[in-house]
Amino acid sequence: MSDWELSYSVLYILKMSQNFKIQESLVNICLGLLFTYLARPFWLSYSVNKNVSSFLFLLYAVLAAFFFLVRKHPISFTKNPADWALGVSATCIIPFLFHPLGGTKYILGWCLQSLGVLLQVFSIASLNRSLGIVPANRGVKTNGMYRIVRHPMYMSYLLSISGLVINNMSLYNACVFFIWLAAQLARIRQEELFLSATSKSYRMYIKKTKWCLIPYLY
Repeated sequence: MSDWELSYSVLYILKMSQNFKIQESLVNICLGLLFTYLARPFWLSYSVNKNVSSFLFLLYAVLAAFFFLVRKHPISFTKNPADWALGVSATCIIPFLFHPLGGTKYILGWCLQSLGVLLQVFSIASLNRSLGIVPANRGVKTNGMYRIVRHPMYMSYLLSISGLVINNMSLYNACVFFIWLAAQLARIRQEELFLSATSKSYRMYIKKTKWCLIPYLY
């Protein structure tokens, strides 16, 4: 089964099942399996090359698979189909449109990728059982990386994807990058709107943690 088919299977299961706990459990299993599948190439790469970047990607994928399987049931979640389409496409479709080119590996690209993946590991450890792909209230996280910015996962994605594009520069990859960035910014906006409307704690968190994505910039 392709990543595309698995992504749409998640949406189909959610639509057809009538019991919310069963819905959530089935979605969690599908996402856990997806990230377990994504961990395999990084394991193979690390086994051969002992590359630090491959190990960090592997660690992130394993943590994501685990936390999806054991994540909390949400207090509330978006029922907007557009939010679901955005979350699934930005997580499970657009990132796989990048074309690796090989060739020159720039130090800047490698550093951004490595730093981004390292921060992904710290961010997912901070988020742990509240991990999700669509706007949902599983309790407000304010510790760890969430003390610095409100969306550290997206910050780490931005760093790692920027490094990926620098080391695989082409007009096509640049276009995919800006599509991906627009999708992530839209996700941030929808999450902020949903959580601000449904959680007093999140409204207080916004006042306390000023920066949304990049410290001192945004």
